[in-house]
Amino acid sequence: MKIYNLRRFSKPEFLRYVAPKLLLAFLHRFPEFGIGLKDNGTVDYDKLGRQLASPTGKINTRMFDALALIDEMSADRNFDLLQDVVGDKPYSAKLGDDVSAADLALLLWLNEPKKLEQLHAKFSSKVPRSFIYFYGESIKKQQMAPPSRNLRQKLARLLNRIFQRKRRGRTIRIVVFEEPDEYCFLLRKGEPLTRDSSITPEGKTNNIYYRPERFDIVILRPKISEIRLAIYRKAPWIVEAYRSIFGYVFYGDREFFSGDDVFTLEPLVKDSEKALECKEIEGMESVTLVQCKFATAKGEIAAIHGDLAMQVISGLKLKLLENAKIISAKFRVKFTDSKAVRMVKIKAGNLAEFKYDDDGRKIEEWLIKRGFKHEQRQ
Repeated sequence: MKIYNLRRFSKPEFLRYVAPKLLLAFLHRFPEFGIGLKDNGTVDYDKLGRQLASPTGKINTRMFDALALIDEMSADRNFDLLQDVVGDKPYSAKLGDDVSAADLALLLWLNEPKKLEQLHAKFSSKVPRSFIYFYGESIKKQQMAPPSRNLRQKLARLLNRIFQRKRRGRTIRIVVFEEPDEYCFLLRKGEPLTRDSSITPEGKTNNIYYRPERFDIVILRPKISEIRLAIYRKAPWIVEAYRSIFGYVFYGDREFFSGDDVFTLEPLVKDSEKALECKEIEGMESVTLVQCKFATAKGEIAAIHGDLAMQVISGLKLKLLENAKIISAKFRVKFTDSKAVRMVKIKAGNLAEFKYDDDGRKIEEWLIKRGFKHEQRQ
């Protein structure tokens, strides 16, 4: 069960952003809703807004699924993305030039609803920021089998067995996006069952139970034999399931993706301030160390913040940290074309946290050049 934010669709001013003909075409798909029209056949926006805000009677839930999807894809930032998809399609010929992002989203749903769902999944505003990395075996040099339909079905079947044993149900659904040098797997999954109280249209209290829907992302990079995981809840069994099952399905080996460290923080100790240089990375202006965490010989964790962090690393003057090991570091990254800064966190081992987009690729390039990320042996 999803809980949708329909505030924009329940406001008349937002409904007016959508071309009336498209809005009517949408409403005609759900005749049981009862279209709010004026005597002249035009849309009664006020009545329609009230109907959407407080629906009565038996309503097709697909309508609310569609409204939520169109709502989220109607942001102005998605205009060019939607235009690229519908621009050369025959059904867009009569649209004209005076269109909004909401028009494009609704037009795409009317003609290719699955395509709109895929775009929403791929370009969701909730970009993952925390990744677990694993490298594949460099000695065996196995080739990845492309994610054919049979292999995707096999992957879903094996993962469903594991999720069912963990009382999550057989809820895995997989969508694959192919990008240059990588495959992106979007995995829909169910969380443990949730029970809650609700109020019926008659004002009575009722009980509902549902399985919340969540998404994980798994990236495979065949050229460097790397898997990158973005998991909603990083339970160890989920990490292990993805690591072993993806290796088994696409490389024929459950242990193909090993537990070898991908990240190290030794460059901070070895190179000090030089480890923060980024001039050769196009678009990066500066990198500043803002926090370091140390594990001491006594098993204590010490966090050093601000400018003192680099001073401590440079001289390791504090007696507490004489035999300590850096276990994580947080950096502030500034780009030349943006006033905002990015925070990047690296943990020695396999975990990195940063927004992975075009700037994120530059961050990863910097991590490799400065030695924070081991390059996979070819």
